[in-house]
Amino acid sequence: MRVELGRRVAIEYRVLLESGEEVDASPAGEPLWLICGLARAMPWNLELALVGLETGQSRSVTLPPEQAYGERVEEAVREVDPAMIPAEAHRLGAALIAEDGYGGRKVSRVVAVEPGRIVVDHNHPLAGRTLTFEVTVVEIGEMATAAEGTSGRSGP
Repeated sequence: MRVELGRRVAIEYRVLLESGEEVDASPAGEPLWLICGLARAMPWNLELALVGLETGQSRSVTLPPEQAYGERVEEAVREVDPAMIPAEAHRLGAALIAEDGYGGRKVSRVVAVEPGRIVVDHNHPLAGRTLTFEVTVVEIGEMATAAEGTSGRSGP
């Protein structure tokens, strides 16, 4: 069986910066399940590169920022009313997670905290970076159902 759009796929992966520094990876023995082509877990262009692979096959894909997590947008760094943020997140580096309305999650980071003022960066942490994804297909599952395609559920 080969990976195709709409099929559930388990992958092991590493994400590297141009310097070769690893910035993300699947935990050992815990592959990431995704529905190929939904681009909820990984960038769309990476998921497209999985199409045609079989279990056990690997691929290395280098994506420029516009094909990965986008360019950094300075306007996405905004001052936020502290009352709009949970008290436990009133600290530098705190992650704020919001749903995007399509079943996906958007993570923002607190980048400045001052009395009466909090600044949040809504850019993806890897925005503006050229990234290399080293991916191995661990398992190929069935085609996702229509409900899974809209909910984002992607387990085996």
